[in-house]
Amino acid sequence: MSSGGQPHEAAAVAAPILEECACIAECSDHSMAEPLIKWLKTDIVSIEKREGPHPLFVLLNILESNQKIATKQSESEVQSGFVDNWQNGKSVRQSLRYSLDEKILCDVTFIVGENRKRIQAHRLTLSLRSCVFLAMLTGPLAEEDDIEILDIDSDVFDQLLRFLYTDVISINGRNVISFLYAFKKYDIVDMENKCLTYIESSMSPHEVCFVMEQAHLYNEQDLVQKALAYIWQNGDEVLKSDTFCGLCHDCFVKVIEADQRKTSEESVFEASIAWSEAECRRQGREVTPENRRSVLGESMHLIRYSKIDSSYFVQKISLSSLLTKAEEIKIYRSFIVQNQEVSPFKSNHRLGITWFPSIRDNILPEYQTHNGSSVLDTVRFISIGHNLFH
Repeated sequence: MSSGGQPHEAAAVAAPILEECACIAECSDHSMAEPLIKWLKTDIVSIEKREGPHPLFVLLNILESNQKIATKQSESEVQSGFVDNWQNGKSVRQSLRYSLDEKILCDVTFIVGENRKRIQAHRLTLSLRSCVFLAMLTGPLAEEDDIEILDIDSDVFDQLLRFLYTDVISINGRNVISFLYAFKKYDIVDMENKCLTYIESSMSPHEVCFVMEQAHLYNEQDLVQKALAYIWQNGDEVLKSDTFCGLCHDCFVKVIEADQRKTSEESVFEASIAWSEAECRRQGREVTPENRRSVLGESMHLIRYSKIDSSYFVQKISLSSLLTKAEEIKIYRSFIVQNQEVSPFKSNHRLGITWFPSIRDNILPEYQTHNGSSVLDTVRFISIGHNLFH
């Protein structure tokens, strides 16, 4: 065979290879071309250039050219951000936040709250921020992939993690108690103190009952006492707030039984009626005098009925049908006879109220009846009795 036919013969030999590899030359995945380039360089190195352009050399040149273009393109993409170079331009805080949001290299999962939400995080980051997390993640739970935390709401825990990663958190009156509990649990003292400062500085007649209820829920007794102290000083405003009716029975009792509270007994009675109606609705019960009395329970005895103005008693309390007829008569008698026993109802004055002597207390001795009541009281009782029994 002449030397002039050798290129054609080589082309015939290379044709199947070219056909098979054409897709590689055009393929966007240029990593596939690397082993082919290596093979071509190894197996055709002995072909002499004097025989003319060998078809495999052409394929080799195409692949090498495409690979160089791909390499430059990849470098350009890295620089321009089209690939997942998420770290570029981010601060440490931003990178940590991104790694949490995108779940990059997370190595622990928490099952959180009543809804058992799965929240992923990084052991190292949590351990560096909280001694409690450090003990948890290096101690008995070190090998656990899923860790249950059911005493914290999932949204609160999620925001807690974001704070640990970024030092950023949004505290308001609705979440501050939940955050306080979480920060105390994980011994993040600075934020615990900030929560307490926030609560004390932002307490208002409208919010204090909500604060007290949440503190009671999380067993924050010091905060419960601070809320009560505020209520004692702002009694009437607090009792008229919408949040008062949202108290549980235990907190409701703490509020109305306090001798230190500055408020009238009329306000206490009206607040008790409003709370009992709200409680009936919470329990799915019809609002009736019997059901109001049922939900109030023994707390209805904490109202100082004998210290209420007699006219108010007749016009408001008697018409509410909260008390039995026998109980009403007992209170009416206390209006006539000083120091009349009204048990089981409380009868002492509240310390937070300045009391002024009534006309009855100032009546002259000669106008008193043999049993200690005054003529005015006797007339008033007859009038009350007439309204009650007729």
